[in-house]
Amino acid sequence: DADGQHQASDLRRLYQAFAAGGYDLLIGSRFTGGRGYGTEPLVRGLGMRLFSTLIAVFTGQRVRDTSSGLKVIGRRVFPVLRARPFVDFHAEVLVYLIECGYKVGESPIVVEPRRHGESMYSPLSAMKYPLKVSFLILIGALEGRLARGRQRG
Repeated sequence: DADGQHQASDLRRLYQAFAAGGYDLLIGSRFTGGRGYGTEPLVRGLGMRLFSTLIAVFTGQRVRDTSSGLKVIGRRVFPVLRARPFVDFHAEVLVYLIECGYKVGESPIVVEPRRHGESMYSPLSAMKYPLKVSFLILIGALEGRLARGRQRG
């Protein structure tokens, strides 16, 4: 993210968990291991719960930190990511990859308060962004299922 929130010291452990777990995409998550959304501002926490719930509804897999900027992505996923335009590289990508049959997981990290830049959220975006992402999750789930069907057929 380049905003100072992620620690370089988490990278080695995150990569080791990625390799050991055979993941295609591993998310550095601030909300695994019993840590909830309580430290997030109310509106952001509600949005994260919404996106996590929608991903679980469509894929059967709970992803708690859908907007983490720290991810390890396997080489075999890149052709899939290049072949389809994504509006947002968060929940939309996660639901698409899960529905395509790729292994997506989370591993705990510590996230520091933002040191650089400003949040992309404003009062207006707090209303628009959840609607947009919810729609993108739906599209990603449908397209992922279609892509998986084409792979099998």
